[in-house]
Amino acid sequence: MQVLCDEKGYVQSFALIGTLVDGIDIPEPADIDHFTEHFQAYRVRDGDLCFEEEKEQALQNKAAIATIREQREKDCFPVINRGPLWYERLTEKQKSELKTWYQAWLDAPNTGVIPDTPAWL
Repeated sequence: MQVLCDEKGYVQSFALIGTLVDGIDIPEPADIDHFTEHFQAYRVRDGDLCFEEEKEQALQNKAAIATIREQREKDCFPVINRGPLWYERLTEKQKSELKTWYQAWLDAPNTGVIPDTPAWL
């Protein structure tokens, strides 16, 4: 098996069969399925692959934040970017709820909490 690593030794890509340009030969890990699913959390140390739980958690957190941002793009921005004619028809209470909901969406990548959409939307 061959792997390509970043400057810190984390696996960026791998080939179970064949070779990679600038790849290094590494023995296959005992649990190849786990490696295949979580290869970016493996690091080469002393010629062996080592799984790092902290790196896996960081990768999962990054993926969760990306998912929240994608959902915000789909669920929030089309509402917030409506024109003045739509906003003029809202009550003061609705405008306040909308402002709070929007701020919650802006904070969502940091809080990890996806806000509930106001019922009237």
